[in-house]
Amino acid sequence: MKLFERIRKISKHSFGSDKALAEALDIPQSTFSAWLNAKRQDNLWPHLEKISALRPDLRREWLYFGEEPMLKTDADNATAAPALTACPDDALARIAALTGINTHDALQLQLVFGVDYSEIRPWLSRYFAARQALAEWRDQGAKESDIPEPLASIPDAWLHHFWLHYGPNPGWIQYGKHEHSASAPMLMPSPLNAELERLRAQLVAAEHNVHELRDQLGMKPEEETPQRIAARMPRTAPGES
Repeated sequence: MKLFERIRKISKHSFGSDKALAEALDIPQSTFSAWLNAKRQDNLWPHLEKISALRPDLRREWLYFGEEPMLKTDADNATAAPALTACPDDALARIAALTGINTHDALQLQLVFGVDYSEIRPWLSRYFAARQALAEWRDQGAKESDIPEPLASIPDAWLHHFWLHYGPNPGWIQYGKHEHSASAPMLMPSPLNAELERLRAQLVAAEHNVHELRDQLGMKPEEETPQRIAARMPRTAPGES
């Protein structure tokens, strides 16, 4: 199922109509309807986060990638928040405690680690399986003869990306506090936030201008081409120099 087909399904079953979902997203209905096809569905990507917030029962894996099922199950709900009580002193738990990021969510972790969701998800599954085995071993008396496999370390490249954008020393994240470390490292604001907001504003302004020009010229959606859009796209958002 393609992205625009998933959005149509959400419109019908969760909001009653395309018009209702367009209003909830604060998008003109004509614009929203024009995006509901294979050629223009990429315009929907910036709005998926808001759709996810409007419908928290939707699985993000389905919304973004079409991975069934559509709605969250009891198992999904059970792991919706980071499980810090089972094994609190490990690398992902430290990241969760410092940043508030849901480390059970591969979609959030791909932004933190700079790695694609498809690569993070199998690693994350193995990590949580090992965490669960370790918690059960502790509950059963922590016999040395039965010690399970240790948790996998976060790959250095992922941890380096996290360090560059969030600040904590990679050694502290990976191994925790030791005699030469501070009790908790300071976080720094992500330098990407302001740039992403600026680019998003430019994209929204550009899309708005393209649709206005199309309406003025009486063009139909199927007459648009990437070359025509690029030729008319403004260099900056309105009000910028």
